[in-house]
Amino acid sequence: MHCQKHVSKFSYFSGKPISEIGNDSLDKIIFIWALNALQPLIKYEDASACFARMKSSYDDEARFFHRGLGHPRQLIPQLAEQAYRKLPDIDESILDDKTTIAFLIDQFDHLIPREHKTAVAQEILGAFYHDVVHRKGHYHEVLLPFATEEKGYYRIDPIATPLTSALLAKDTTKTVEEISCLVAEIELSNLGVEEKLIIPILMATYCTIPFSDFSDEGQFNKLLTSVINTRGLDILAPERKHIYSVAIGVANRDKGSYGSDTLNEFNIKTWGMIFERNPMILQGCYTLNDLAITFQEFYSFHKNLFKEIIEEKKQIFYGSELEAEKITILNRNALRTLQLDIELHGLLLATVIVTMQLLKERMMPHDAMLDNKESALILKEYIEAHLDKEEPEFIGSLPSEIITVLKQQGKETSVNGHHFVRGSDLTSLTFDLVKCFGAKKLLQIADNYPETELSLTEYMDNKTKTI
Repeated sequence: MHCQKHVSKFSYFSGKPISEIGNDSLDKIIFIWALNALQPLIKYEDASACFARMKSSYDDEARFFHRGLGHPRQLIPQLAEQAYRKLPDIDESILDDKTTIAFLIDQFDHLIPREHKTAVAQEILGAFYHDVVHRKGHYHEVLLPFATEEKGYYRIDPIATPLTSALLAKDTTKTVEEISCLVAEIELSNLGVEEKLIIPILMATYCTIPFSDFSDEGQFNKLLTSVINTRGLDILAPERKHIYSVAIGVANRDKGSYGSDTLNEFNIKTWGMIFERNPMILQGCYTLNDLAITFQEFYSFHKNLFKEIIEEKKQIFYGSELEAEKITILNRNALRTLQLDIELHGLLLATVIVTMQLLKERMMPHDAMLDNKESALILKEYIEAHLDKEEPEFIGSLPSEIITVLKQQGKETSVNGHHFVRGSDLTSLTFDLVKCFGAKKLLQIADNYPETELSLTEYMDNKTKTI
């Protein structure tokens, strides 16, 4: 049986969309190649077992957006991606044939320029390890000896994981990316990879912590210097530049959708993240209050991030002076994506809040307020009673990108090969609610949640419509 092909767009630093056709068998080829590029003495059986453990973590059913190898595959560097596309589509059974495996690894090796092999190998491993554990999933089996009595926390052993210990400078952690550093160091050290070659992989993983300042070159160098000094390593300036280049490449690709996707593409991925954050929404076992809390979390997160960017406290993308022009373009696009996403989530949140208030006025308890046809019908009747058909639709300056997404609510879509319905009959009424009261009034409701009680009679029935 042939592996299913997955097509995705990434490597945005190339200046044009590039499609990658991949399968898990080819992922195994490049993963083993990367290990051998850093330590040629690694046996195939050991490398294969390492890949199987890594893959099993991504296959965890508790995941959605990050499930499977499609996501880490999008983070491999452009040179690796271009070589990957030239490999033949292979049958899973071929992986039992060591001669064929060796041929494919050698073929991939010949496609990577000699002077870039080490960096490409480190970026491949950084990509595959950056999300190897997950807060909602089963943690990697190699971490079991480090589990603490407190659920989700792991010990950072300075003997077993000296680099991660120096990097994090603390005794325990439950942060996904930091635990992933533990996994990477344990696995790679056990395979005999040198400390100096492991550092870029750990730094790449660490820099994928969402919107931390570790990707800033100044902060990065402070952190790197601390690790180098703690371990007493001799790493020269060119090597430090190499480490930064590897780490920032993985970190930037991890945030690529902010700077390269349309709002509609970005929102599809956001729904995947929503399902990971609250799996009950994917399963349909949630109340409107659960949905409001989840929408508010994403709404608030991006509002705060947007504020910090405007105040020049943070960026989305970072890079060297050589990449300054591309980084500027990506950050400008990312700021626009954030603006649109904030307004979109504010409108969706307001729709849920208004519906909850309508149900509250009917004396319905919170645990009975569900996202179902009944609540959608109640909201629809409310909209019809307030929509003035004699007046133009009050969508005002609502961006066309937001209108596109709102019109897709309640329809099926997919992310990383997983099909799902984005939103519901209820959220599909958001656009009509905007026609009634305008975006500005709805966003004010979202901004006040959950501190204030909403009186629809006093607030919404005011016929002064604002855009």
